Amino acid sequence: MRDSHAIEEVEILKRRFEARLQNAKIDVDEAERDLQAATRILAALRGYSGQQTVKVEISNEDDLVAELKTKKTQLQGLVAIARKNNGRLNNKIAKYLLLKSGLMKPTKNAANILYNVINRSERFEHTGPGEYRLKDFFPIRSAAGSVPSPADTARISKEPVQ
Repeated sequence: MRDSHAIEEVEILKRRFEARLQNAKIDVDEAERDLQAATRILAALRGYSGQQTVKVEISNEDDLVAELKTKKTQLQGLVAIARKNNGRLNNKIAKYLLLKSGLMKPTKNAANILYNVINRSERFEHTGPGEYRLKDFFPIRSAAGSVPSPADTARISKEPVQ
């Protein structure tokens, strides 16, 4: 008789623990939803206030910044960035690299400055929001079908073949 009473007590405890666990799962789910909502609101607010951070993943970023330090104008820097990126230019990445290289000062209107440099130069064409393509960049495919690096294309003569 004693064992059956102990079993009943343990079963009651087990049901209580299961109920607590279920309540805890509901609380965790609610907390995760609240966290996601707060994250979305924060991202929206940062987007409107201009405090959005840009994650830049560029291969050989340090080499590119070192090359940009040798340039004299922002336009030369933009062209160098586009050539390294297969003729494409992203506004946010270009702004980040120009600021890091010292070709541009960290001002409130840095993005507007880049926009004006790009549009006044007439060397780029607009392909999408914040995206441009260098008009005079034509990648040449090698026999293997791959696009050569910008260092290889610099050695190729730009004169037409007769």
